[in-house]
Amino acid sequence: MGPMRWTSARALPGDVASRLDTEPGERALAAARDEAGSWLVGTDRALHRPVDDRWEVHRWESLEGATWDREDGELTVVEVADFGEPEPRHVHRIESPGRLLELVRERITASILVRRPVPVRPGAGLTVVVRRSPTRTGEASFSFVLDPGLDPVDADVLAAVDRGRAEARDELGL
Repeated sequence: MGPMRWTSARALPGDVASRLDTEPGERALAAARDEAGSWLVGTDRALHRPVDDRWEVHRWESLEGATWDREDGELTVVEVADFGEPEPRHVHRIESPGRLLELVRERITASILVRRPVPVRPGAGLTVVVRRSPTRTGEASFSFVLDPGLDPVDADVLAAVDRGRAEARDELGL
């Protein structure tokens, strides 16, 4: 099987592509238009979201996930949160995400090096997630997702964070 190609049902207009805040060599792979007529663009390195008159760039390793609500026509993109903080969510109303949703999910998944549960106490724990750019450049980053009801300043939680980080580093040889 050959390499997958991410194409959009609609070609990204040249004037939109030329205004993207891309790095040298970065390629647009899929796009979808929101109800306001703005484009969301997925590249090999990041998701570019329109915010007012500029682009907000979310590298794949900085995103936790994305969901599509067909009934409401909403694409929700969730960022990785700082430890103990709620995950930032960005909702875009679009008619159809087309290949963009597939690309977003594939690139986010490709950025995950390790996802490991770490118990804190019976029935409650956290998950350590180590990410790196799907292009395999840059440093690995660690994030921690707490089960509901856990307090990020609790000593048992902080000990589990340290344990999870150490186990993930050992697993990756970092």
